[in-house]
This record gives sequence, C-alpha cells and structure tokens, in this order.
Amino acid sequence: MERQWTSDAEKYVKPLCYLCCVLHIFFIGVDMSLPPGTFMPSPWTEIHGIVMLFMTLLHSIYCLGFAQSFAFFISNVAIEWAFEQTNISFGGYIFGPLHYADGLLGPKIGDVPVIVPVGIYFFCWPAYCLGNLIMHQRAVVLKEKHESYLKLAVRCVVYGMLHTAWSLSIDPACVNYGFYVYTDVEAAGGPIPQSDTYFGVPLSEFRGWTLLVFTQWFVYLAVVAPLLPSPLAEDKRKKRIDQLEFFDLTPVVLYGGFAVYLFYNPLNNALGVVSCWVLGLPVIMAAYQWLQSRHHFARCREADEKRQAREKTKMK
Repeated sequence: MERQWTSDAEKYVKPLCYLCCVLHIFFIGVDMSLPPGTFMPSPWTEIHGIVMLFMTLLHSIYCLGFAQSFAFFISNVAIEWAFEQTNISFGGYIFGPLHYADGLLGPKIGDVPVIVPVGIYFFCWPAYCLGNLIMHQRAVVLKEKHESYLKLAVRCVVYGMLHTAWSLSIDPACVNYGFYVYTDVEAAGGPIPQSDTYFGVPLSEFRGWTLLVFTQWFVYLAVVAPLLPSPLAEDKRKKRIDQLEFFDLTPVVLYGGFAVYLFYNPLNNALGVVSCWVLGLPVIMAAYQWLQSRHHFARCREADEKRQAREKTKMK
C-alpha cells in the first residue's frame, strides 16, 4: 500500500522552511555588512550552511516526499564526492589539479572535505528549481514518460549552467581565502599564467562544475527516481508541485540571497558585476515565470467558479 503524506508532516514542513528563509535572509544581511569579500566567522558560517541545507531538504521533501528526497541527497553527494576524489587522485582531469587545505573545511573522506559534497547539494536543488520555473513554470519536473533522453539531457545542461553561475561568483573568494589551491596556476608555481585564469581560477573548474551537475541530475532523473515509488499518490504529488504557492519561491530566495550578497559585498568590483548579472538574471526570470503562472492559475480558478455558478443556476 502506498504511504500517504500526513497532514501533521505537511503542517510542520512548510513553516520550518519559511523560518529557514527568514534566517537565510538575516545571515545574508549580516554578510553584506562585513568588509568586502569576507565571510562570517565560525560558527556563524556553519550555522548558515545548516540553514541552507534545511531549506533545500524541506522543500524537496514537500515536493517529492521522503524517499525520493533522500535518494537524491545520497546520489548527489556520492557523485560529487566521486568526481572530486577522482579529480584529485588522477591529476585534475575534471576540475584541474587542486588541493584542499587541511583543517580549514573540517574532516575529510579521502582527500575531500565532507562539507564540499554537502555544500554542492544545497545549491544543486535551487539551480534545478530555477531552471524548471524558467523552462516549465513549475519548480519541480521529474522525467515524464513521453520525454526523450535527449530532451532530458538538455534540461540537465541548463541545471549545470545555472549551478556553475554561482561558482563564477564564489570560487574566486574561496581561492583567495585558501580553502583550496589550484596547483597548475602561476600563483601556486604552475604553468598557467594568471592572465589565463578567472580571478585565479582555471577555466577547467567551470567546465568540471557543469559536467558534474549535469551528471548528478541525469543519473537521478533518468535512473534513480524511476526506480523508487513516490511516497505521495501520483495525482497528489503533481497537484502539489503545480500549485505554485509562495513556498515554491524558497529555492529562488536561497539562490537570490547569495546573488544580492555577492553583488553588494564582492571580493572585488568586477566580481560584483558578474554576480549581479549572471546570478540576477535567472532569479528575475524564475520570479517572473512564477508570477505569470500564478496569474494564469487565478484566471483558471475564476473561470471554474463562474462555470460552477452557471451550472447551479441552471439546476435551480
């Protein structure tokens, strides 16, 4: 028997996600007040990371249920760790040769700090939701039965590029503060001149991010998700996803909050410009599509109410 979503779970998931949104906005405000290009000191940065993790988890659980959300989390983190470890172990063929500083990012599994794949996860979901709002006017779109693998692959490329847009803004700051070092660039004694990098980050990094996120979403949508039954009845799940409440903007708030922060408090002014236009454009497009869909659904509801009123009048 298919397990149904309980009213108690629904009652608590949404308010908790809204609370996380408020806390996220608060932490972004604090970040904006700091000196240019700096982060909040520990443990506040860690607390902010936990808040963003819960925003992602709660929104995905509400839309897909526990089983699908847990499966996506595990597959996402496992693939990211595998990419990172392979990259480090085999000379940087994916992202470029890099080394994570010991101690700065906490404990490691192999050569990869645990926080890295988890951090990638809570930005992977917002990029996915933004892409879906822009392309489909819905926050969550699984693989439909009639959808070809080619079309799905194109969707996954969009998710990868939206995620990499965030990398364009945050990676130079991470390199600047020594969280990781690219050993093939001139500043670290490597052969790549600084002029051929993006604020000290080799271009291979961004190619690797797009490939990584593409793989994460294609594996989940094409392989993992179809193997698992949804904990929600299919019609109820689709109805929830299609409702487009304000709740569906929570991933946009997460993504957009960083766009605002990285614009107003950038490592340098050039990166501030990149953050504003590269991150700001998909946020505005997703919000616009959400408003368009809300207006469309409102018109449909109004038409249904008029039709029902006419039918009642005829019956009388």
